[in-house]
Amino acid sequence: MATEKNMSCAEFNEYVQDKPEIDKLIDDKTLKLAKKGNIILDGTLSAWITRDLDTFKLHLMAPLEVRINRIAERDNIDYDKALDITLKREKLEKVRFKKFYNFDIDDLSIYDISINTNSFELDNQIEILISIIKHYIKENNIKKL
Repeated sequence: MATEKNMSCAEFNEYVQDKPEIDKLIDDKTLKLAKKGNIILDGTLSAWITRDLDTFKLHLMAPLEVRINRIAERDNIDYDKALDITLKREKLEKVRFKKFYNFDIDDLSIYDISINTNSFELDNQIEILISIIKHYIKENNIKKL
């Protein structure tokens, strides 16, 4: 949605601070897709929005310094600017999600598993995730993929 409005993620987060109707649109779309099944959803609130559905909830994280370096490289900006933008965005999201949903996004207990993406090379992360998902499918007797 940020792209549709010609905004960066940081600008969009500031824009939606007092616009719960935008979060509602995103939530409705997320739930609709989740209910169809056979989909991977990526978003800060995806696990929370789908918490009452039979879904596998995966949390990927990395230490702050690693995330900032990745963002700076991806967006072609310097470290300090990436740090400033990220900390502001995370603060705004934390406040907004608590205000609109009463969700504590620091509470990771909603996830089935959390992986530190700095602990493994990308190829190993993929291998680990495939293995975890295969076990989840088998243990939960999931037939459709």
